[in-house]
Amino acid sequence: MQLNIQTPRKFLNPLLSQKSVVSTDVDAFKAALEKYVQDVKQQLSEKQSEPNIVTGALAPFLTANPLGYSCRPYSQKGQSGIDLAVLSGNDVAVIIEAKAVGSKDMITKHDLNRKAFHEAIFYFLQERARKNDKVTHIVITDFYEWFVFDAKDFERLFWGNAQLHKAFNAYHDPNLLTSTTKEVYEAIAEELPKMLDDLFTEVTIDCTNFNLATPEKIKDKELTAIYKLLSADSLLKAFNPNDANSLNREFYNELLYILGLEEVKDGGKRLIQSTGTAGSLYDGIADKLDQKGAPKGFEDVIKLIIIWINRILFLKLLESQIVTWTGDKTSRFLSADKISGYDALENLFFDTLARRIPDRKNKDFAYIPYLNSSLFEMQEDEKAGISISALPDGAQMAYYSKTVVKDASTKRKNGKTNTLAYLFEFLDAYDFANDNDEEVREETKSLISASVLGLIFEKINGYKDGSFYTPSFVTMYMARQSIEKAVLQKFNEKYSWACTALTGEGGLKNELKDHKVKKTDSNALIDSLKICDPAVGSGHFLVSVLNEILYIKNLLGLLVDQAGNLLDYDISIENDELIVTSD
Repeated sequence: MQLNIQTPRKFLNPLLSQKSVVSTDVDAFKAALEKYVQDVKQQLSEKQSEPNIVTGALAPFLTANPLGYSCRPYSQKGQSGIDLAVLSGNDVAVIIEAKAVGSKDMITKHDLNRKAFHEAIFYFLQERARKNDKVTHIVITDFYEWFVFDAKDFERLFWGNAQLHKAFNAYHDPNLLTSTTKEVYEAIAEELPKMLDDLFTEVTIDCTNFNLATPEKIKDKELTAIYKLLSADSLLKAFNPNDANSLNREFYNELLYILGLEEVKDGGKRLIQSTGTAGSLYDGIADKLDQKGAPKGFEDVIKLIIIWINRILFLKLLESQIVTWTGDKTSRFLSADKISGYDALENLFFDTLARRIPDRKNKDFAYIPYLNSSLFEMQEDEKAGISISALPDGAQMAYYSKTVVKDASTKRKNGKTNTLAYLFEFLDAYDFANDNDEEVREETKSLISASVLGLIFEKINGYKDGSFYTPSFVTMYMARQSIEKAVLQKFNEKYSWACTALTGEGGLKNELKDHKVKKTDSNALIDSLKICDPAVGSGHFLVSVLNEILYIKNLLGLLVDQAGNLLDYDISIENDELIVTSD
């Protein structure tokens, strides 16, 4: 068995690798790492045993901020046990096998057939025999040199190996806690090297390897990657990519509150209705429509709310991008000091953004580009009802009980505040600039992506009939089932085959290879598929279909350039996301 060693950056989920982290967390990790190395050196100078170094250095490092794990040695008196286990609830999630620096039992980059690896496999098999299927990673370390393995590979290679499983079961009774005796372990340890040699000579196993002995020599980007790797996002696989179907419920609920709306359940639907909150946007619009003698029903009010909030949220995204491009935080324009009231907001809509820069009367916002869009044209509903400048500048409302807006002492604000200023303050409590390539950021604001805003637009626009959104795991499943079946049918009909699967014995991939079908012909056949989604909303299903087609092409070796050369992409689907990586 050979190691396929990857850098920490490469070992990470590609989306997690791109995820930004807060600088204070990275600084805290660096400080904890430096203390850890000092503690290890101190323990080694005192000639402490492995268990003492685990207790005195390794465990404090993993439990300290910012990692903050719950971990403990996982053994029983008189028995061989896990040196240190990172827990998820009451379950062992990460198995850590520790050996002394320089120990002949420690694995190396070129030799896995060492006691440390035998023990790690044995402890993993123990956990699986105890019905624990929540193990995420296995770590083998001499406190400086770290090797991290994905538990999925241990599951596939060891727990899933019939011969090894049989040998393990011969010595182990999973119903007894006292089954891990010294004799049992020694028997398994004697079998494992033979099986590794006999069964896995040509097999490779992925891992990442890094050395923490000299933290001061680790480059910042590498240190950030190691921090991400050792964080719960990676080590416990807690990272869940925020796809287009994920909604920041805190953001959505407080935004609705400021608008004077709430989402309620009505049978199997979720509907939006007014709350009657004094000072809210809904309250101000209804009052002004009444004064004008215009219709003031729910639909009349919410149509205006949709127009205005769509503009404001779009501008918040634009503002964030301008700040990112310029690096100048003073270029923010959605704030009470620059937009003093609804008259100024209307001027921003129509006399600034909708005009070319030389034609603008107000030169204060010359750094904001001209937006040639119907979004910043006066809409018919505004002409028939009211414009935003009609709203009272002095309107006030109480802060949301669970507001994200904090005061100087980081406590939630309460009491009453100006409604428009509250809206700006609320939006500024979030980070809308998460599409930049800055991996380490200064602020701890929650991230709001353009796709999440798109979902919010859809939900508010779906106020009347109720919003029903198909979760991405459902659309991915539907796409996979339908597209795979359609692809197999296409090839079976054209070549008179009887393939029932894409891969495996008698699968489509083997048939293509055996019959030497041209990649261009195969691609043309797949590309001839016609996809129709008559109930298209946000396009989630169509995106899932595209992802599945790319995945199938990659699986069949059909991702080629115009010259017919195979493109060097690694494509997989994890957590309902299409992961595309390339060297």
